[in-house]
Amino acid sequence: MKVSSSNIVEGEILPQHGMYGEHMDGDVPTLSFPLSIKYAPKDTVCYAIKMTDPDSVPLCGYEWYHWTVVNLKDDELPENASVLRAAKMVQGKNDFGKIGYGGPTPPDKPHTYVITVYALDCVVGLENGFTKEEFEEAIKGHILAEASMEGLYNN
Repeated sequence: MKVSSSNIVEGEILPQHGMYGEHMDGDVPTLSFPLSIKYAPKDTVCYAIKMTDPDSVPLCGYEWYHWTVVNLKDDELPENASVLRAAKMVQGKNDFGKIGYGGPTPPDKPHTYVITVYALDCVVGLENGFTKEEFEEAIKGHILAEASMEGLYNN
């Protein structure tokens, strides 16, 4: 399986998808980037997505969750799908305390963000606003394949 985004260029997330963008909810960036999923197992029922910041661990003591999605049926996710609800999906609460995509806002140095897509064998029973713990528990035992990509965001 493979995941890619036209808005992660040469390993860097384009500025509009983070703290330098114009789409904000208070101080939280909301313009999600497009995603393309290819070569998923034929038994895939839906996808789950997780975007995290491992570079946040020294700052806050844990890996910051920027976006969690479950029950995505489409192989292509357009830009700003999080806000526009352009795809049928269920979104969790990010570590900013908001439902949906919360883009990069690295406080100390450039951070590398990890976007992981999971091919699942079933639809999971979560509703909008689920927690990261509920996300991890819901997909456990249902992952057919996974693919990750990384993107650097400069501060």
